[in-house]
Amino acid sequence: MIINEKSVTLSSEEVKELIYVMSYNDKKIIEKDRWSTYYEGVAEIEGKHYMLTWSEGSTEIQDTEIEGGEFDEVIQKEVLIKMWVNINQGG
Repeated sequence: MIINEKSVTLSSEEVKELIYVMSYNDKKIIEKDRWSTYYEGVAEIEGKHYMLTWSEGSTEIQDTEIEGGEFDEVIQKEVLIKMWVNINQGG
């Protein structure tokens, strides 16, 4: 592991360990195709947070591809959103 000013460089084994302990709320599916499901998730390392990306096989035959690399630091921000709500369904 190499921690830079605004990123971290991790081996594939380090990424696997971080994904394993990551909470369900800290990761999300960003894309799916026939063979793979692509995820991104936030991992905390030494008090800083980094966005990790990886893919997992969508079938029992497909391999999970978890690669090491450089991952950017992220911060959590509160965001106000507007959305359309059907007034006939309690909106």
